[in-house]
Amino acid sequence: MAAKRQSTRSPAPAGLSSSDTRPASAGLSASNGSADAPTGSAWLDPGLPHDKLSRLGSASALSDGEVLAVLLGEDAPSLDLARRLLQQLGSLDRLARLSVAELIRAGVPQEGAYRLLAAWELGRRRQQAEVRQLPMTSAAAVAAYVTPLLGDQVQESCVVLYLNRAHLLLAERILSVGSVSGVLIDPKLVFREAVALLASAIVVCHNHPSGNLNPSQADADITSRLVAAGRLLDIEVLDHMIITYRGHYSFAENGRLR
Repeated sequence: MAAKRQSTRSPAPAGLSSSDTRPASAGLSASNGSADAPTGSAWLDPGLPHDKLSRLGSASALSDGEVLAVLLGEDAPSLDLARRLLQQLGSLDRLARLSVAELIRAGVPQEGAYRLLAAWELGRRRQQAEVRQLPMTSAAAVAAYVTPLLGDQVQESCVVLYLNRAHLLLAERILSVGSVSGVLIDPKLVFREAVALLASAIVVCHNHPSGNLNPSQADADITSRLVAAGRLLDIEVLDHMIITYRGHYSFAENGRLR
């Protein structure tokens, strides 16, 4: 894999990676906001979104709030709720990181919260399906596949991609889930799976929920241990990547894979 940090928007003793903690989720309440929708989410039609969708035949013609309202329900209160959610959160990206409990506290009915989470998950799966059959030969390709898994997580997690000799994906494994500021990456577990799968190469990824793209010293230390273990087993460590909702950091692209 070649050099530099890029943006994507678009667990021997374990090493502990650390990062700053992402700010708490938007302090939502079920109170009403102002009447105006945020920039980019204008209410283009006075009719209900379901009627507009039926008339135009395409969801691409709906604003962000109107698409949300279709998912939330068919009546006018759903439109008001969608408007308020976008006003309080400021973006669909922040809304997509809320749990069912947080959505319900914000005033979303339980069934509406389930529909929203299902919609986000379908989007993630579609994004992954588009790149799953491609060789994982660049940080950009890995990020395109792993960001839907890790980008919105509020706890640090370690995901390893196991690849064949052509660098095509054999399997992905979530090997550990940590806290908001660290996750244990155990080389024994990483390579046990690699041996079981007869993998020729691996890419190790973990997320920083804060959005901080800077690797810690612990991140660098565990990278060195993984590379050394891979050499002993003749399993190439192609990269160790940090994934965030803001972008990604590649040790390989930055010349630090050693």
